[in-house]
Amino acid sequence: MRIILLIVISNIFYNVVSAQDAIFSQPFAAHTTLNPALIGVFESKYRAKLNYRDQYYSVAEEYSFKTINASFDYKLTMQDDYFTFGADIFEDWSGATKYNIFNGHLSASYTKKLGGSFSRGPDQSIMAGTQVGIGANSLKSNDLWFGRQFDLNNYAINTGLDSGEMIPDGREGSGIYPDLNVGVFYYAMMQRRDALFAGISMYHITGNQISTLSNRGDRLFRRVSIQAGGQKTINRDITLHPYLVFNIQGPLYHLHIGSSVGYRFNDLGDSGMRIGAFLNMVNSIDGVSMSGLVITSRYDNPYFSIAASYDFTISSLKLYNNNLGGFELNFTYLDPFNITSKQRITPDL
Repeated sequence: MRIILLIVISNIFYNVVSAQDAIFSQPFAAHTTLNPALIGVFESKYRAKLNYRDQYYSVAEEYSFKTINASFDYKLTMQDDYFTFGADIFEDWSGATKYNIFNGHLSASYTKKLGGSFSRGPDQSIMAGTQVGIGANSLKSNDLWFGRQFDLNNYAINTGLDSGEMIPDGREGSGIYPDLNVGVFYYAMMQRRDALFAGISMYHITGNQISTLSNRGDRLFRRVSIQAGGQKTINRDITLHPYLVFNIQGPLYHLHIGSSVGYRFNDLGDSGMRIGAFLNMVNSIDGVSMSGLVITSRYDNPYFSIAASYDFTISSLKLYNNNLGGFELNFTYLDPFNITSKQRITPDL
C-alpha cells in the first residue's frame, strides 16, 4: 500500500509541481518565501534564519519531500526610516525523482514611518521590498521504472527495457532562469505592544518556463500571497497572536489560519514560549477541503528563537498515513549587541 501511495503522490506532484511553490507551515518563520517586505521586520541590527521541513516521511520514507530555507538580513540604520538588505536560498527535493527546486535571491526593503506614537495614537509604518535572483529545476529519473519495464518472463524489473515514457534518462534540468518577487507590508503598534498588520506580495513575476522536458512548455505560475493578523496583550504574561495567510497560484489556492498563545517569563530575562494551532484549507478536484492541522511551538529570548511544528493530515490522505504529515524546524538568531530601546518596535511575527 505504501508503494502504491508513493506512486500516486509522486505522479500528482510531478504534474503539479511545475506550477506550485512549496509552502512552509510556519510562514512568518520563513519570511523570505512569504513577503519580501518582511526582511525589515525585526528588532535588531541583523538577523539570520534557518528553516527545515520534511513532509510525508511516514509513507514515502527516503522519498519524502524535504525543504530548506536560509536567510540573512541587515539594517543600514535603526531609526524611524531605514533600508534593509538581505540574501536567501531555498531548495526543495521531492519524490522518487528527487525533483529539485532551487532559488537564490538578493533582497532589499525600505521602511517608512507614517506617524503616530504610543502616546498619540498607533505607531504606523509601511515597507516595500523586492527580491531579485535566479532559479533552477531538475529531476533524476534513474530510480524510476514503469509497467513496460516489468519483465514477465523473469518476474523482475528490467530498467533496460524501453519504458515508453518521454522522460530524460539520468538528470535533466530547466536551466537557470531569472526570478523576481515584490511585496508591501503595513503595521500599527499600539500601547502594551498590541499590533495590527497586513501585507500582500507577488512571487515569480517573470513567469519562467521551468519544464525539465524539452518537449513541454510548463511555466511557473505567479503566486499572490495575502497576510493579515495582529497581537493582543491579555495581561502581563499572556498574548494572543492570530493571523492568516492566503496564497493563490494558478488554479489552486491555500489558506492557513489560526492563532498562537504566548506566555512571557518576565522574571527570566524577557524570554517566553508560544503554542499555536492552525488549519490548512485547499481546493482540489474534490472541491474545497481541510488538508491539515498544524500544531506549533516556539521558545523566544532577545537573542534567538527555536520553533517546531507538526502537520497532522485531516484530508482523505489520512487513510494511508494514519493522520501523519510532516515536521518543520526553525532557528532564528538576532544580533545581541544592537538590541536597544532606541530602535523601532515591530510586531512579534
